[in-house]
Amino acid sequence: MMKWAASTLEKAARLLGRSTPRQEKAAARCSPQVLAYVGDAVFEVYIRTFLVGREGDKPVTSLHRSATFLARARGQAAFLKEIEPLLTEKEMGLVRRGRNAGGRIPKGAAMGDYRQATGLETLLGTLYLEGSVERLQEIMGAGLSLLLKDPTKGAGR
Repeated sequence: MMKWAASTLEKAARLLGRSTPRQEKAAARCSPQVLAYVGDAVFEVYIRTFLVGREGDKPVTSLHRSATFLARARGQAAFLKEIEPLLTEKEMGLVRRGRNAGGRIPKGAAMGDYRQATGLETLLGTLYLEGSVERLQEIMGAGLSLLLKDPTKGAGR
C-alpha cells in the first residue's frame, strides 16, 4: 500500500478510537441491520479520510462523487469481493449474517449488490463496536489498495 494511504487510514483509525466494554456487549446483541447501520458510517469515515489524503484539497463536489462511487452498494460489493480471501471464518460468518438479513432494497441498487454491501457493513460495524480498530484498518487498507489497482471494479458496469 502507498505510504500516504497507510497514513490516512491510520488517521481514520485514531478518529474512530476504541470501544468501551459496553459497546462490545452491544455488538453481540445488535441485529444485523443495526450493525450495518454502524458499519456504513465506519466505511464512510474511512473512505472520506482516504480520499482527502489522496486527493488533497479538491472541490468537495469532486470528493463527494468519488466517495459515493465507492460507498454505494455496487462499490461495497466489489470491495467485499476483493477482501473475502483475507477474512477469517468468524468474519465470513458475520458477512453471511448481514447478507442474509432482510430489509428493503433501494431502487437504484441490484439485490445481490445490496445484500453483499449489507454483509460488509455488518462486518465493519461489528469490528468497530468490538474495538477491533487494527483489524478494521487492515481490511480497509487491503480493500482500498486492491480497488485502486483497478478503479473500474467499483463501477461494476
